[in-house]
Parts: sequence; C-alpha cells; structure tokens
Amino acid sequence: MINVKSGAFTIGAFSLAEVLIVIVVIGLIAGLVVPRVGNLEDHVRVQKLSADVESLNRAINVYRSNGGQLNDCDSPTEILNRLKSVRSDAASHTFVGLTGSTVDHRLAARMMADEDSSDPRATWHPGLQRFEISRQGPGVEEFYLDDSLAEVDYGTEKRENSAFDYNREEGWVWAYKDRAPDGQIGATTMTVTSVSQAPNPTPTTAPVLLQPPVIMPGSGILPALSFPLSVAISNPNPSGTEICYSVNGSSYQVYSGAFSVGPGTRVQAYVRGDTSKWIASIKAVATYVAEPPKPLAAPTLQLSANQFTNTVSSITITIGNPNPAGSSTLRYAIVQPGSSFPDPSSWNTYTSPFTVSSSTYPDGFEIQTMAKAVDFRLYYDSPIAGDSADAEFFGLSITGNVLFIIDSSGSMNGAWSGGSSRMTAVLDALYATIQHLKKSQKFNVITFSSAISFSDGTNQLMDATSANKKAMIDKLKAEVTTGGGTNYAAAFTEANQFTPVPTRIIFLTDGEPNGDAYSTQLMNLADKGVVIDSIGIALSTDGQMRLAEIATATGGRWVNIEDYNK
Repeated sequence: MINVKSGAFTIGAFSLAEVLIVIVVIGLIAGLVVPRVGNLEDHVRVQKLSADVESLNRAINVYRSNGGQLNDCDSPTEILNRLKSVRSDAASHTFVGLTGSTVDHRLAARMMADEDSSDPRATWHPGLQRFEISRQGPGVEEFYLDDSLAEVDYGTEKRENSAFDYNREEGWVWAYKDRAPDGQIGATTMTVTSVSQAPNPTPTTAPVLLQPPVIMPGSGILPALSFPLSVAISNPNPSGTEICYSVNGSSYQVYSGAFSVGPGTRVQAYVRGDTSKWIASIKAVATYVAEPPKPLAAPTLQLSANQFTNTVSSITITIGNPNPAGSSTLRYAIVQPGSSFPDPSSWNTYTSPFTVSSSTYPDGFEIQTMAKAVDFRLYYDSPIAGDSADAEFFGLSITGNVLFIIDSSGSMNGAWSGGSSRMTAVLDALYATIQHLKKSQKFNVITFSSAISFSDGTNQLMDATSANKKAMIDKLKAEVTTGGGTNYAAAFTEANQFTPVPTRIIFLTDGEPNGDAYSTQLMNLADKGVVIDSIGIALSTDGQMRLAEIATATGGRWVNIEDYNK
C-alpha cells in the first residue's frame, strides 16, 4: 500500500500490483464455487430421478406380481401405458389382487435430448425388468405429471393370475404360487457352515376361513305365482361344518332342509364349525320380491242411445273387457242422476248386454263399471269407467285419507315419454288425481329431495273440497321445484307429523335413498296402521326391490310406472 501525505493528512491507496493480486484471488475463488454449484444441481437432479425410479420400480413389482407382463415393451412410454391399464371386468370378478392401474394416469416420461451428454438418465433393463440410473445411451431425462393425460383411457388387458389365489386346502386363506423369474439372473455364491440340528417345532395349523353358503334361488324379483317359494342352502365346506340361517331377521337356526318363503322375504345364512379349526364364513343374503301386479285396463261402455225419448223407452248397455281372458270379471252399478254410487264391493257382475228402461229410471241414469281382478297377485282392479270415476294415480285406486309424497330430486328432471320430464309427467297425473278426490276424503301433498322441499306448512290433512283441491293444485304449479338428493328419511319423518293420521300414503320416487336410515320412521307409520303404496319411475332392479319391500312392510302395493304404461 502507498501512503500519500498532504499536510496534516495521510491518504492510503493500493498499488497496481496489489489490485492485480486481489483480482487473481477472486477469480480463483469463483473458479472453485461455480463447479460446486454445478455439482449441487447435478446432485439434486440425480436424487430426484433416483427417487422417481425407485417409486416406479415398486409399481412395476406390484403390476408384475398381479399378473402383468412387460417383456414386449421397448420404450418407457409403452411401460407407463401398460402400468396404467386395468384388468377386464370379467376377470376382476374372480381375480385375487389388484385389478386397476398401478401409477397415476398423468405420469409421463421426457426423453434425454442429448444422448452423448453425461447427465443422469433412467434406462430400462429388460432382463431385470426395472429402471436403472445411467449416464450414457438413450433414456428418460425426467418423469413428470401431465394433466392432459388424466382422462385418457389406457384400456383393459387380460393378465396372468397373480402369485396369490384362494386356498382350497387347509391352512391360511391365501395360497402362494411360485412364478418363474423373467430374464437371466446370475448365480450368487454363498459360504455356509454346518450347525447342529435343532429339534423341529411342533407344527400348528391356523383356523381356516369357511366359504359362505350358497342360497338357491338367489335374490330377485320373481313372478307372483312362484310363491310360496322353496329355498335351499348348500354348504361348499368340508364335513363337520354346519349352516345357520335366519328369515326376516329372526334368530339363527341350524339348517336341516329346504323351506318355503313368501314375497318380501330376506334370508341370511353363514357356515360355522369347530373354532379351533374353522373361522365362521361371511353371511350370504338373498331377498325375494314378487313382481308387481299389472294394472287392468278400464272396461269399455257402449250405450244403444244417449237418452230416453218418446220413441226410445229402453237403452241396451254393452260392457267390453279389454283385459286378458280369465284375468278379471266386470262389475257395474247404475244410479239416478246425482246420486252416490255404492261401494264397488256391492256392484253387479256383468255377463252379457242388458237393458235399462225409462220406467225404472224416468230421469235418466248414470253408470260406472270396472274390471275386478281375479288374482290380486297378478293384477289389480282397473280404474272406474263411466260418467264419473274414483280418483286413481298410475293405476292405484286412491281411497280414504291420503298423503302424497313425491320425489323432487334433481334426477326427476330426466326425460320421459312424450317429451316431458319425469316431474312434469308425475305432476300432471297428480293434478288429475286431486281433481277426482271425493268430498268425503282428506288429503295433502309434500315433496322431498335432500330435505322436505314443498309443504303447505300445516301438517294437516284437508277436506277434498273444490276450493281446497284448486288451492293445492295452484300451489304445486307455483312452488314445486326440482334439485338435490333423495332423502327417504326426511319424507317419512314429515309424514309422521300429519294429523289426522293418513290411512294411505302414496310414495313416488325415481331414485334410491341417500343412506338407509329411514326404517324407524317407516315402522312408526306401519304401527299407526298407515298403508304405503309405492310407485317407481325409471328405477333400477335394486330400486324396484326396495320399493316393493316398503310396500310389503306396510300392507300396501307397488307399481313400476314402466309396466303401467305398457
């Protein structure tokens, strides 16, 4: 350093040589730091790639142990696509193990652009069936997630059986099957030394899980004439085990032979044995429901004249039966104009055309007729034909004090015949039914979705007067909307609040419930003597069985609208 003196002050400065030395030192330090930063980045890249390869190799092991094959795959993309495939639906039902994809559908591989660089890459070893880290040749520079691949269908494949299967012999529930290794793996030399022979331990056998029994016939909706139905249960397990079964929740009893059940029956069964040798099987379940009765069509009426005149003193009445032969008998009743019709149980049986004279009915007459079902297991009574008819709703005769419970969930917006929605078709039929209710009846309407969505707020059944019927129809047209879920429990809870207690509930839905917690509310209604008629629209087989069970539990009937419209 050079000191420059000026008067009382001394000024210090670096010489040119010292400055050059500092610059050289800084350059040397920079030369040491930059390679270390580059090495750090390279290390991070290797660590990430190594972690990805390790995870991917685990997925490959899972895929291969569940019957997958990669011998014919040449590129990383082919391997990833194979890992994203699934086992076919048919094979999935009997396969023991993983049936779906083993990696995220978004997983993709970015290949090394410069194969001559020394950067790390993942390369496929076909002999070992795994990825390895390398620094030469073609390979994967990076595994990454591509969101555009999330919805790609990578198809199904028929894989081999896995290393596991159900054990058909004594022992543990699974049986292991050796599988030949892929590729050639070199021998490993091991040095062993002799040790003294220890005594063999006493063999022990773990209890074996028994297979569930087979209930025949299985669950289903069966023709009504199939009941009483004979049910048999078979035991696929060794001798020394026994079947226990329960009918409709009764106490379990030891099975000794076939037994008969009626419609609406639920059978549960399991197999048990010596607990030191066997573990009781899971329960097998079968539910039997009768097909709903088919609706009879209303009879046709033909009058030889529309009124009595000076020249017409008698009118011949012909009633036609459009229903299958033997399914029904025709009944009819004739009254003075404006008089009430008697109960249909007292109507006359029609056998052939008959004549009504003006001397008997000088002011004219009114006639009603219906088709009476011969076997209520197969058919139910037709609507009444004539100048006036009792109310009916999709073939169900609406009598007594009635509460209509209508599903207004979002699925009721689904298309229906004639270009309307399900909700529109149901409401149109409901309006017509309400208009035909008798003055002696009481009624109300609620709709439900995720909760109660429409109610007049009174929880009271009202008299079926013309004013009340019109007011209810106007409210429904103005206030009913659709949307939300299908909460059976909310609907039946609300029904339990009504006074007077309805003698009949008409329950209509197009969906299965959001949860099964409605049985208590349903049984409360049944205990009050309420009969529930259930109506299904666009329901699955399981949904139809559920509605049939609800109706059966309360002594009601159920209708599948598709059958009604046939």
